[in-house]
Amino acid sequence: MSLKAFCIRHASTGRALLDYSKAEYHTRWSDRVWEGRYVYVYGDAGLSKSHKVIEFLSAAGCAAVKYLKEGYLAFEKSYPFLCTTSVKANSIKLYPSQIIAGQLYLGDWSHAENSERLHELGVKHIVTIHNHPENLRSKVPKGTRWLPFSLPLCLCIVVLA
Repeated sequence: MSLKAFCIRHASTGRALLDYSKAEYHTRWSDRVWEGRYVYVYGDAGLSKSHKVIEFLSAAGCAAVKYLKEGYLAFEKSYPFLCTTSVKANSIKLYPSQIIAGQLYLGDWSHAENSERLHELGVKHIVTIHNHPENLRSKVPKGTRWLPFSLPLCLCIVVLA
């Protein structure tokens, strides 16, 4: 398996840190840049711990290096809306956390009011637990069932299904 291209993104923001898709970059890493970080690697099907990128990241002190054994194409088939060829920051779409594949998600207020994301995930029901859940009423997309719960002094909890 040859390393044709890869892009390294910041996990919490999705911002591209390095884009090697054109193989024309020569970046020198600062000392301990990967130390303590959680890294997810994807590529061709059959990816293993012996791949040179995974070996490099493991030796660089990452807290954890995870990889998709099934490969990027299998991931793209299951989640096409999460895949993009762009490395521009505005192309990053934020999604709720998946609890049960294709059935149950945990998100925040912005996830509950984003009709495009809800449609992509097939979400038809929203449960909101908040100190003022009525403030979300006008933002829930039409055709989505919504069940609000009021809980004083509560942070916003949104369950999407």
